[in-house]
Amino acid sequence: MGRHGLDARDLMFGVTLLRHDVVRAAAQRIASEPRLVRPEAGAEDDPSTFLPERFFVLQDEVRMRAQAVAAAAEKRDDTALAESYGLLVQTCVSCHSVYLKRE
Repeated sequence: MGRHGLDARDLMFGVTLLRHDVVRAAAQRIASEPRLVRPEAGAEDDPSTFLPERFFVLQDEVRMRAQAVAAAAEKRDDTALAESYGLLVQTCVSCHSVYLKRE
């Protein structure tokens, strides 16, 4: 997740300025980021055991929605781009909320 914030920033500016190539590249990087794996039963020393299941669901959803953004950019379909980007950002905010508010 080292580039996570930079990719999100590139994506935001790319969508806003309708720079389809920038959007496609950033969305593809987000979709292909390494993901945290769900912990196996009995693996109490695994750091991912501290994350709720909802985090992993949202992590998968980010990948799917980033792929939709990349596809819209590839087609240069600005309506689909706006809609898919909005859904992706919704998922991003939900995921960050789950991650930052874990107890």
